[in-house]
Amino acid sequence: AFAVSVAESLPAYLAEHEEAASAGGVGHIASIAANPDKSKHLETACVRIFGISVDFVNLRAEDYAEDSRIPTMTFGTPLEDARRRDLTINALFYNINENKVEDFTGQGLPDLDAGLVRTPLDPHTTFLDDPLRVMRAVRFGTRFHYAFDDALVRAAQLADVKSALATKVSRERVGQELNGIFNQSREPLNALRTCAAWNIFDVVFALPPPFNWSLALVRFALDAAQRTTDAVQAHHAATHDDKVTQHVPTLTLAALCSPFGTTMTGTSRKAVAVVRHIVRESLKWSTAEAKHAEQIVAGAVHLRRALAGVDAAPIDASTLARLFAVPSNDDNGDSAAVSAARELRVDVGRAMRECGELWREALCVATALDELLGVGTPLDLATIEQLAPLPAPTDAARFCAARATRRRHCAAAAARRRGAHARTARRTCAAEASGDQARSALWRAQRQTHCASARVSRHDRQRRQTVRDSSGKATINKNKNDERMK
Repeated sequence: AFAVSVAESLPAYLAEHEEAASAGGVGHIASIAANPDKSKHLETACVRIFGISVDFVNLRAEDYAEDSRIPTMTFGTPLEDARRRDLTINALFYNINENKVEDFTGQGLPDLDAGLVRTPLDPHTTFLDDPLRVMRAVRFGTRFHYAFDDALVRAAQLADVKSALATKVSRERVGQELNGIFNQSREPLNALRTCAAWNIFDVVFALPPPFNWSLALVRFALDAAQRTTDAVQAHHAATHDDKVTQHVPTLTLAALCSPFGTTMTGTSRKAVAVVRHIVRESLKWSTAEAKHAEQIVAGAVHLRRALAGVDAAPIDASTLARLFAVPSNDDNGDSAAVSAARELRVDVGRAMRECGELWREALCVATALDELLGVGTPLDLATIEQLAPLPAPTDAARFCAARATRRRHCAAAAARRRGAHARTARRTCAAEASGDQARSALWRAQRQTHCASARVSRHDRQRRQTVRDSSGKATINKNKNDERMK
């Protein structure tokens, strides 16, 4: 009610200030009611001011019960509101009156500068209050390539935190966080590897009984997803076909579920594929996405079976190209070979028809499975359990890959910031030239936010570098220029 009353007072303010009203004013005020069952704890007012979407909500404090992640909400101070946040880098405030960033926890800006993910309070308490924060830490850490605080990692791996994540968090929220990982992270597989390292992979991708995620199955699923991603890039580079990149989240999820192939679960009357169960029931993604994932995995299995005798090497786009270059009746050659090739083409065509528009994605998953299992080896859980683990990359190779990835992402982020900074600078000048002080203040605040972000990123690149030691734990080493920058 407080947020809605503040938003509703804006038209009266604009009526007293003709300059602000003439610049576009306030759009329709939308009220989002509180819904604790869906983790919406306070009523929120949403409105567009001068073309910018703004949410109004009061500062609050939270008190959690032992058997629920839904808190009791009360009005709070800025410090209480900051402490209830999931991470210190998400607990920063921007003061629009003084045009500055306020860090009430005293940790947000240093952690942003150091590229560190940690919680404002004790991580064990924070995760037990709301176990979904474990996945949020994974999402933000892998999205920005930040290191995780040692205490946070230890707390995330505790059995009671894992149990709370499985019992207190709805499957819809787990699916939403995973969707955020797939759509916001440039390398979502790093987030999934973190989930496996923190021993929450089986909670995120919950299986129906009697199936369980063993260490070999998790390792195979992650390897299949990585090799499928590589196959997508190779297919796109060879064919320049953009359709293969249109369903990347669903394709990645299908590759993760590929160890189960066409295995069914449930009763004979209500039997569904394990792949569909994971996508639809465990993650609560849409029925269409569950159907697509099931089609991709089933198509990959059928393609591998149909193409088992074509090549000794794993199948790929070139395999299909050679297959469909079948000699005609007018060509001189062995008629038996021509007939066999045509029969094979019919079988492959049927497998591709079952996939529909997703045959490219099924081909990429089939390529990954061939590389992991070997050509002609059937896909079953017993075979996967007996596979030897792939050799892990050396520390030097892991460090070089991480450094190259971070440099590439930093360059792309710097280009985006320069473009955003230039746009806000032009808009600020235009607003000041037109005499629109309210709009000018908004654009000036956004411009200063971009400047602060650029400074933090520059200091992060120059002062810190993230490396991995032999145990896989992140450590932060100061750069040799640290003293000179001080």
